[in-house]
Amino acid sequence: MAASTVAHNVTRPVVASQLLLSRSCCISSAYCPAAQCSRVLKQHTGTCSVAVISTRNLVSVADTVSSGNTASLVTRRHWQCPAARSAARHYSAPPCVTTAALQGLLAQVQRLQQEQRSNGGGALSPEQRSRLASACHMLCAAIGSLLGTIPYLLQQCSRYDAFPGVASNGLRSSVSILSTCTSALDDIIKSLLTSSNTKRAFAQAVLALEAHSELLRDHAQLFKVIYAVVQVDKTGNLIVDHTQFPDDFLDTAESMERKSFYGRCLGLHYDKEVRQVLQLIVALQAATGKAYFSRPPTRAGLGLLPLLPEPYTAVRIAADPRQRAADFLDITSKCNVDFVKRFWHLAEMKIMELGRVVGRVPKCKMNKLLHLPPELITFQQETNSGTESSASEGGSAASTDGVFRLTPQHGAPIVVPPPLSADGKPQGVTVRHLVPKSASSEPSKAVIIHFHGGGFLAQTSQSHVSYLSHWANQLNVPVVSVDYMTAPEHPYPRAVNDCFYAYAWVLRNATSLGTTAEKVILAGDSAGGNFVFGVAFLAAQYQLQKPCLVLGAYPALKISLDLSPARCLSVMDPLLPIGTLRACLNAYRGGGSMPEYHPNTGGLSQLQSGIHQRHAAILNASPAYLSPLLASDEMLHSLPSVALLPSSFDPLLDDSIVMARRLHALGKDVTLRPFDGVSHGFLNFHAVSRLARQATDACIELMDAAIKQHDQDV
Repeated sequence: MAASTVAHNVTRPVVASQLLLSRSCCISSAYCPAAQCSRVLKQHTGTCSVAVISTRNLVSVADTVSSGNTASLVTRRHWQCPAARSAARHYSAPPCVTTAALQGLLAQVQRLQQEQRSNGGGALSPEQRSRLASACHMLCAAIGSLLGTIPYLLQQCSRYDAFPGVASNGLRSSVSILSTCTSALDDIIKSLLTSSNTKRAFAQAVLALEAHSELLRDHAQLFKVIYAVVQVDKTGNLIVDHTQFPDDFLDTAESMERKSFYGRCLGLHYDKEVRQVLQLIVALQAATGKAYFSRPPTRAGLGLLPLLPEPYTAVRIAADPRQRAADFLDITSKCNVDFVKRFWHLAEMKIMELGRVVGRVPKCKMNKLLHLPPELITFQQETNSGTESSASEGGSAASTDGVFRLTPQHGAPIVVPPPLSADGKPQGVTVRHLVPKSASSEPSKAVIIHFHGGGFLAQTSQSHVSYLSHWANQLNVPVVSVDYMTAPEHPYPRAVNDCFYAYAWVLRNATSLGTTAEKVILAGDSAGGNFVFGVAFLAAQYQLQKPCLVLGAYPALKISLDLSPARCLSVMDPLLPIGTLRACLNAYRGGGSMPEYHPNTGGLSQLQSGIHQRHAAILNASPAYLSPLLASDEMLHSLPSVALLPSSFDPLLDDSIVMARRLHALGKDVTLRPFDGVSHGFLNFHAVSRLARQATDACIELMDAAIKQHDQDV
């Protein structure tokens, strides 16, 4: 098994308990030159330090760091890893919240209350005095509630890590978000206790205290929900089946007070640049939602007209954070799939090209759409492969774990069918072909096949061109991005079938794309991160060429309403609020916990019908093509190297943690790299956010290293 390595973000003064509570990222030794060093690679920046260490030295490193002996840990090899170098320069985490910190904050609030009583409110107006007293009372109640849940949850943090030494999971992220809130409250209260404040500054501080006290109150409610989830999870699986909770548990969580999460304190835990983008998105969604539901569209299509808000409504929402929060929650709680689809499709509009120009997005030598014809794609087996069929003429069999597997006769061709429409007609697939601007006449040995995100509902490759063109130019490798059919019109497994057909077509027609396809990288974000696993599983079942890397950015790996600490964060997430997440998962699943695929083959020839029926049998034999987390160990063993890049604050973070944990336990080469300060969908923010650009560059580093590693293996 390749040694896994981790990078810790530790706040000074460094103690063992903070080391265990810090968020971290795992960097596979196969992909990061700095990670191949087993010593601690440490760089101090302000109040934060970053270290890259080997898990086999974790205990000795923790002892060394906790004793304060760090001088011998510094090494120049750290700077060979640009991603780690960027993190060292920029990231600064808040001190981790503890019971003592909460008690200290409570003491500060009580001191503020006593001071206000002693001086009669000072220069504050009666209204301001009332708001200050109400905020202090709210804080005392919230802190009291948190003191009942936080001690137990802090003890459980390490229980959910992907593997020893990798300190990242939804529970740690929840605690980190709470730490940001309590740290901000501490600063506000100190400002209020400062006698040098002007009257105006004092009034502004009261408003800030009121907003943050509401935020802490809602955090206290959220932690009661997380506490209940952790209590139910006796086995440490992290993601708990929703059937283990009362029927109304999700409704209760969704109905909790949440306006503070989307008001003045929206995105407090994100990087400033990301936070500004999220504030704009939330305001835009609230305004367009008001317009949509006041005059529902009367015709199909994804035009802009039904989403145009009244000018007064748009100005009011933009100017009033409380109104923005109320309208946003009202819109997202409706779980309206058509509105979500229309709103996310706004990223496809031509006007968005202006943003890409402003963001100085690089252009490619070629950027065009290709329409793949609906044909059977045939691969001839190598005669020396030694593959013998254990099945009859049908060409299929079941393995010992019940997974349906193609076992073509020795030397017989492997046939991949095109997707079928609901009425049984073979369908082609549209892909976007990006050629790097420095491409030569010599074909590239590698190709990136990409599956875009969009909640399974919306978008095409067009809205992802900004970072895809950056990938293509930096790696000098062609990119093929698949425009699969989306739900709810085309539920599972249509998108997986589209993506797998495109994968097979690229292998069969590589030379026309400027590549030999000796090295294939499967990359996808969000929904696309789900498809990369489904396609890799199918490639193994069909015995096609394996990709050299499966890269999933913030992937959705379990298509269900099951709960985990990270998924509980959907009650406060700007991009994946609980209503939107529910709408996306239900629309893609199409009904039932595990929908079966029964293609309509009545109009096909007997040969074509048999091929499609065998393909359906493969999909129906395992839930892994819908929810990769449900894959058997045998299916996971079939995967190549895997890289998972979630956001630390993403409701889907725990999907990546559980997948990394399973792959690591099987001895697979897995890279886990959570990114702090950014949200779900961070790849699309790379033109406007420094941290998002770092995440995009980390993807490039991983893909480049995988290509070079493949060359060495060959």
